[in-house]
Amino acid sequence: MFVLRHVVAFVLAAALAAWAGPVVSSVFYKFRVAAETPTGGFTGFGNGPSINDKGKVAFISQKPTGPSVSLWSPVSGLTDLAPSLLSPNRNFGDGVRINNNDEIATWNRLLPLGLYEMRVFRAATPDDSSIMVRGLAGGAPYELLY
Repeated sequence: MFVLRHVVAFVLAAALAAWAGPVVSSVFYKFRVAAETPTGGFTGFGNGPSINDKGKVAFISQKPTGPSVSLWSPVSGLTDLAPSLLSPNRNFGDGVRINNNDEIATWNRLLPLGLYEMRVFRAATPDDSSIMVRGLAGGAPYELLY
């Protein structure tokens, strides 16, 4: 009985594998390259990109002039959301979060002041961001933001 169960299980597994066919990429998603170095003038990327239900991908991009917040859209391609904030003295966090309203949240630090900010960018209007929280190293009300 023990051997018969294993034979039946093996035959069912083989039949399922034959029915499923070879492994292929997903039928639900189309994979595209959103950004790569050195295309687009990028020298690197943060390690926490974010994608929303519309397929828009937000990420931190590193450029020779400093870090920025970038967005890739399946419709319009790449957009720099923070061109006026480009500075070698500004550091954005490694990750961003994008919601289904195309709002991108991230933090940044301005040196040498040690000023920390949580910002929300809007994908529809580059260079449009709101400061949600601000802190100053050694100051009040917040000394450090994560």
